[in-house]
Amino acid sequence: LGYANAQLLPAAAAAAGGLNAAALVGGTPATCAVVLADDKFSKATVTAIETVASTKLAEGGCLVLISRQGCTRVGNFDVAIRNARAGGAIARAAEAEDAAKLAVTRRDAALSLAVLRLGDVVDDVAAARQKKTLEVAVANAEVDPDVGPVSARVAAAALARVLVEPAARNATFSVAGTSYEDASLGDWSDEFLKLDGPELLRLDATKKTALPDVVSWLGAWANLFTDQRGTGLTTPVEVEKTPDGATLRFFDPKEKKKRQSRRQLRKPPQEGGVKLLAEPSPRSPTGAPRVRAVRLPYDPGLVVKAMSEDVILDKLKKDFTKKFS
Repeated sequence: LGYANAQLLPAAAAAAGGLNAAALVGGTPATCAVVLADDKFSKATVTAIETVASTKLAEGGCLVLISRQGCTRVGNFDVAIRNARAGGAIARAAEAEDAAKLAVTRRDAALSLAVLRLGDVVDDVAAARQKKTLEVAVANAEVDPDVGPVSARVAAAALARVLVEPAARNATFSVAGTSYEDASLGDWSDEFLKLDGPELLRLDATKKTALPDVVSWLGAWANLFTDQRGTGLTTPVEVEKTPDGATLRFFDPKEKKKRQSRRQLRKPPQEGGVKLLAEPSPRSPTGAPRVRAVRLPYDPGLVVKAMSEDVILDKLKKDFTKKFS
């Protein structure tokens, strides 16, 4: 990450309220430890990850890894070219992420991992030219959004935020933005809100409308999925209206029937779904309504039902845009 390495930890310390930079990488034991790779993501990065996870973190601590956007998309033509120019560093960033996951799970100390993926880190002159607004995007092994460049100051502020943001624990995400002065604390909080769940979709109403109307519309719209036939869903859902929208909860019909026949009182398994929330947008001058779609929890070991999520999200985006935008 070149330009950023010399400045990122001290700048993050300042952004976090004057913490000593050494405190961020920690004494022994530390509550958070930050691993910054060199430009090449060399073997020293993996060694640092293993050392930090095994000896530097207190129980319940968090390992923070600064990684690279595109590291899971090196088969993409544009990313492959960038990876070649970087001497294979982007591909090795994925190896560093895998090493971090392994190191955190290997130690039985309830450790968590936060992976912050950055694109090109630009200096203040380049940042002033590019004018990229602050953006946080959820990422994982399947989704690796290329959200653009980041200034060293925004990267440092993002790192500082990671250290104190509970939603960043066990999350992988990308941060972009070149205009540090234009991002308020409210903007940062609203962007990091995407990590809670995580958030799958965010839609703003542009037509003049009242929040109760959006809540009522969401409840009625969700009922479209009570009958699986013709919806495109591969998983049945249970629909429930809520005070701020609706939930569409996935379930296994066989498991549900089995529990009913045995009259089991134990808590049903969490098999995911989508929670729909209507709320005032904190970034709208008039407090215009918006809708957020958030993933419901899954029990450990269950596979995310991405195809069913996509069916719900695609229809929500189409219908909400037609009605309110």
